[in-house]
Amino acid sequence: MEHSHHFRLIHIVVFLTAMTLFSLWGLLTSVQAAETTTDRQDNLSASQYSSFGFNDLSAPSTFDSSDTTNPLQGYTPTTLSELYVGQTNRNDDLPDFAGNFFIAENPSSASSSSLNLDNLAKNTIGSTQSYPDSGIYSQCKNVISFKPGNLSDADAGSRRDVIFEDTLYTTENNNGQSKQRLRVLTQDGQNNYQGASSVTNDLSSSDWVADITVRDQQSYLALAAGDYDNDGAKEVAAYVPTDGGGRIAIYDIEADGTGWKPVEKCSWEVKASGRDRFGFSDGTERPIVNLSTTSMAGHDDLVACVSMPYDDKHTGNSECDVLSVSGNAVNRVFYCGLEYSGTRFKFPSATSADVNGDGTDEIVVAGTKNTGYDNSKGKKGDISSSDNLVNILLYDKSNNQYHFAWSSPQSIHANKTVAEDANDKMNNPIALTAGNYISGSLQDTVFCGGAYYTFAPNSQSGKDPIADGKFTCNTAQDFKMADSSSCFIAQAISATFIGDTDNRMTDQLIVLTGDQAGAKPDQVDMNVSWVYAQNGSLHQEDTNKEYVDSQNHDDNGTCVTLCALNADDDTTYMRYTGKVVGWTDPTIYSIMLSPPYWSELDYGSALNSRGSTSFVITTGTGTGNGNTGNIGQCFGFSLAGGASVLGNSVSLGFSMDESAVYTHSYQESHSHTTSYTCTNGGGDDYVALVLTPLSVYNYDVYIPAHTATQSEVDGWDESIDGAKPNVGDTVPARNTTLGVTVQLPPVYSTRTVSEYNEAAKSYNDQAGSNALSLIDTNELCPGIKNGDPSTYPKTLFDTNVTTKDGKIDDESAFSSDPHRHQRGKQPQGYHQLHRQQHRHQDQRLQRHPQGGPQG
Repeated sequence: MEHSHHFRLIHIVVFLTAMTLFSLWGLLTSVQAAETTTDRQDNLSASQYSSFGFNDLSAPSTFDSSDTTNPLQGYTPTTLSELYVGQTNRNDDLPDFAGNFFIAENPSSASSSSLNLDNLAKNTIGSTQSYPDSGIYSQCKNVISFKPGNLSDADAGSRRDVIFEDTLYTTENNNGQSKQRLRVLTQDGQNNYQGASSVTNDLSSSDWVADITVRDQQSYLALAAGDYDNDGAKEVAAYVPTDGGGRIAIYDIEADGTGWKPVEKCSWEVKASGRDRFGFSDGTERPIVNLSTTSMAGHDDLVACVSMPYDDKHTGNSECDVLSVSGNAVNRVFYCGLEYSGTRFKFPSATSADVNGDGTDEIVVAGTKNTGYDNSKGKKGDISSSDNLVNILLYDKSNNQYHFAWSSPQSIHANKTVAEDANDKMNNPIALTAGNYISGSLQDTVFCGGAYYTFAPNSQSGKDPIADGKFTCNTAQDFKMADSSSCFIAQAISATFIGDTDNRMTDQLIVLTGDQAGAKPDQVDMNVSWVYAQNGSLHQEDTNKEYVDSQNHDDNGTCVTLCALNADDDTTYMRYTGKVVGWTDPTIYSIMLSPPYWSELDYGSALNSRGSTSFVITTGTGTGNGNTGNIGQCFGFSLAGGASVLGNSVSLGFSMDESAVYTHSYQESHSHTTSYTCTNGGGDDYVALVLTPLSVYNYDVYIPAHTATQSEVDGWDESIDGAKPNVGDTVPARNTTLGVTVQLPPVYSTRTVSEYNEAAKSYNDQAGSNALSLIDTNELCPGIKNGDPSTYPKTLFDTNVTTKDGKIDDESAFSSDPHRHQRGKQPQGYHQLHRQQHRHQDQRLQRHPQGGPQG
C-alpha cells in the first residue's frame, strides 16, 4: 500500500480464517436433546450484542417457530430393498392360472449366480406363498409397496412395508365377467404376507380381461402410492379399467384389527373434461394409464399419463395430467396434450428422477415418438424406430404451478430393437424408471424403453440449469434384448437390492423382457436381467433367460411381477424432532493495526487523513449447481453416541454426501450474498467482528442391527460407542440422534480494539468459562507504538504472528484462550464425527481503491 511517508513498512492486518466454525458448539450440544419446538438460545443478550456494535439484529426466517421446514426434508437414507417376485403359469409344474410369490433376501454380491431368481428363491423372508386365486381365473397382477399408517408416528420408521396387490381376473374361463381385486398384504409373525379384507370392482359383463396379453398387462394395472390428501398417511391410486373409460380411484389404507384394508376415498374419471376419446371401451381397446407420484409442490400429487391403443380407430392425442386431492375431491391442476407441430407422444410414462443432482426429484415424462398421423382421417401414423420424446415436469413455487421445462420435448435416441416392436405390436406405457446407478454421481440415470439417458445441466452464467440443459445418451450402452424380433419390455424397476459394500449406496435396475417363443406366435418366453455399476459404467447381467418358457401369452394367466419393498429391519430411519436457533458469539474476523503516521505532524481531522486501510468482506452461497461452486455459509453434522457408524459405514444407507446436497439446497434457499466494508484510520487499531445466526435441526435416528465392517471398526470411538466390535460381529440396533447445523448469512461490525476489549471485559465478568478473548496488539507486534513508524516491523518475521504451512496462524492473534472461537463444550467424539461438508467459507477480500490487503 502507498502513503506519503517514505518508509518501507509492514502494515499488519490479521485475518482469522479459522472462524469458519464460529462459536457454534454452545448450540450444538443441544443436538442430543429431542426438541419438539423451536428453542431460541442466543449466546449473548441484546444489550451485550449492542456493545460490540450489533444493534437491532433481524432474525432470519428459520428462527420463527412457524417455519417447520428442515434441511433434510425429502432426504431418506438409501433403503436396502428386498425383492418381491410373483409368477403365474410360469411353467407346466402348476395348474393353469395358479401361481405363487416370494420375498427374496438381498443378494450378497453382484454376480450371475447370486442374482439368479431361482437362487434367490432359496433364501427368502418368510416362505413361498400361493396366490389365493381359487375359484377365479387370474389373468395378470401388479403390486406396489409402502409404509402404512401415519408417517409421523414414532414407530413409523421401523414399520415394515405392506404390499398392495392389484389382480384382474374373470369369473369363468369363457363367457365370464371381468373383475378387479385390490387387497393389502401385511407381514405376520412368521414374516409371511397375509391379506386382509379386499375390494372388488366390477369392470365389465364381458370377459375382455381374458384377452390381455403379457406384453400389455401394465396398460391396465397402474398403481401409485402417496400422501395425496396430506393427512400424514399414504393412499393408493389405482386405475380401475371399467367400461366407458374407467377411473383413477384413491384408496385410504385403514387398519382393520389384523392388518390393513383399502377403502375408496374419491376418484377421477379418465374421460373427464370433455375428453371423449378416452371414453371408448371395446374389449382390451380402452385407455392405457401410467401413474406416478411427485412431491415437488411440497405435498404429494398424482401424475397420470393416458393414451389409447395404437390403431386407426384411436388417433387422438395422449396427455399428461397432474391430479391433486382436496378433501374427497380430485382436481386436475396441470394438463398437457403432448402434441407439438405434427409430433406427439405415444404411450407416455412418468417417473421421479433427480436429473441435475440437486437433491430434488423432478418428473421425467417420456414416450415413443408418433409422426405422420391425421386425426381427421383416422390415420395413426408411425412410431419412430430411432427417437423417443422426453420432457421434464417442474413446479414453480413462485406461482404454485406445474410446467414443462421445454415448450417442445427433446427428441432423443431410442433403442431400435424395442422401438421397432412398438411400431408393430406395442400397446402399453413405455418402460420408464430412474436410479442413481453409478457410484459418486449425484444425478439419476433414466432408463427409457431400453435406452439410458443422463441429463447435462447448463452451468453457464445466466442460464437455467434445467431449462437450458439437455439429455444425452450413450447409444453403445443400449439394453441388449434376448431376442431381436417380437420382443418387448414388460417391466423395469430400480432400487438398492445388493447389500455388499460395492453396491450398497447405488441403485440397481431389474428388467423383465419378453419375446415370441420360437415359431409359436401365441407363446411367450420371459427373461430377467440385472443392470448395475461395474468399473464406473453400467453392466448388464442376463440372469434368467426363459424364466417363463414357452407359455401362452394371453391364456392360462401367464404373468411375472416384480416389486422392491422393505420387509425387514436393515435400513436407517430418521425423524425430524425440532430445532435450536440463535446468534453466536461476536467473532474476530480481522485485526487492523493503525496505518503508520508521525504523531508530530498535523494531518487534519478526517478519518483517512493519516492514511487508512479498507477491505470488503463478501459472503455468499456460491453460484454453482447442486453442491458445486464456492459455498459461503458452512454447515455440518453432529452425531450423538452410537451414531458414528453413519459416517464410517455404507452398509446402513446413510450418505453424508447425499444428505449434504439437501442441506446445501436448503441453506441456499435461505441465504443471500452480503458485503461489508471495513475501514480504519490512523491513530486507532480496529477489529472487524462477525456475528452468525445458526439453526440446529435435530433428528431421532434408528440404526438397525448390522454386521460390523472394516471401515466402521476403523472409525469406532469407544468413548461414546462402547467396546469396539470385530469385523463380522453383529452390532445391536439402537436409537440415537443427529444434528444438522445450518449457518445463515452473517452480519458484521467494526470497533476500535479498545472498544472491543472494554465490551469483552464487561461480558467476561459474567461469562465464567465462556469468556471472550482479549486482544493485545503488543503480542502481535512487540514494541509497536501508534504515531511512531520506526517501531513498526519491517517484515512479518519481526512480529509474533506465526505461520502454518505458509499461512498466518489464526491462534496467534489472541492474548488468551486461542480456541475461544469454538465456544462451549464440544459434543463427545467431535473430532471423529463432525463432517464439514463444504470446506471453506467463501469470504473474498476485494481490493479497495484506498489500498489495503488483497486477501
